[in-house]
Amino acid sequence: MGSGPSALYDKDYDYYVYRADPARPSLELLRRPHPYFYRTDVGLLPRPGGHYTLAALNFTGTVHRFELHVFHSDASTWTSRVLSAAAAPQEDFPVRIPPRCGRLLLHHTTAVITIGGEGGTMGWVDLWRGILLCDVLDAEPSLRGVPLPLPLVEMGYNNGLGIDLGNPAQRRGIAFVRGKGCLNFVHLEITEECFPEVDEETESITVRVDDWALTTWSNKRMSSSLEDWHKESVVQASSIAIDPAISRVLMKDTGLLRGPSDNDAAAERRDLQNLSIYQPTPSITGENVVYLVAREKFSHPKAWILAVDMKNEGRVQSAAYFGIRQYFGLDVIYCPSRISKYMNPVKYEKPATAPGN
Repeated sequence: MGSGPSALYDKDYDYYVYRADPARPSLELLRRPHPYFYRTDVGLLPRPGGHYTLAALNFTGTVHRFELHVFHSDASTWTSRVLSAAAAPQEDFPVRIPPRCGRLLLHHTTAVITIGGEGGTMGWVDLWRGILLCDVLDAEPSLRGVPLPLPLVEMGYNNGLGIDLGNPAQRRGIAFVRGKGCLNFVHLEITEECFPEVDEETESITVRVDDWALTTWSNKRMSSSLEDWHKESVVQASSIAIDPAISRVLMKDTGLLRGPSDNDAAAERRDLQNLSIYQPTPSITGENVVYLVAREKFSHPKAWILAVDMKNEGRVQSAAYFGIRQYFGLDVIYCPSRISKYMNPVKYEKPATAPGN
């Protein structure tokens, strides 16, 4: 958190921990770490007695070498040590990595998950590549690798040359489910075509979405083998059902979907499979549900969150208006959290639909 011109530089940020206690919520300013780290590099491990541990894993600039920074609330100090990912046992990729997918060869953290246990296991996730697990409470912590299912479709584009892999959070998501002791992983595949014409409403390129699909996996062993991942569900947007009440909200109240019976007969039909979809996120409570950001079209400022039940061929079970914000294609605009259980549902209850303007 920063303010003024200095907020443009990560080294000038302040770091806070918010304790969501219904009786005594608090906001604690931490001792500033050195060097600084990015928000995607740090995670929090709750500990007994109201204590917690923060851990950040920074790339050192040397291949496969990372610096682990740890903050224990009962000591209020930062410690650091260098760890090698080269020593982390992980199976080699089962296929050749194409030239344009070279990003898969190095780890770039895009999310942090907290697993817990006696050693205080945390995981630094590269959603395209894999996870670096570390027991941050151990006296001599080390890294171990867990591979993720490869983006084989993207790797096969351009006659096997692949494509440049962008921000994986737009296409992939992961969660650790405490009650089941497993990882849940989701991949979003989009069938779309881009056109050079500029859309007058968004002032961005024109993108036509023809369909999209969600694939989910689970992993209880979390070892170095890709075989630990078990495919759970595959749903195609064009086959997903929508609860009637939700359908009315999406068509009549929000205009996110558009059918042939609308007043504007010349308007193009827009079904679920034609929406611009981003940021698939598995439920952290163990339900077979994936959350998505949905927009009318690419770069449209209005966003909704859809909850898709992955059972059978899929079903949209709820939808909520998220807000208006200009979208630049790389933004991560939400993350899974249990903070809602500490909030007063009466005090904060709002309609799930958006205002007309």
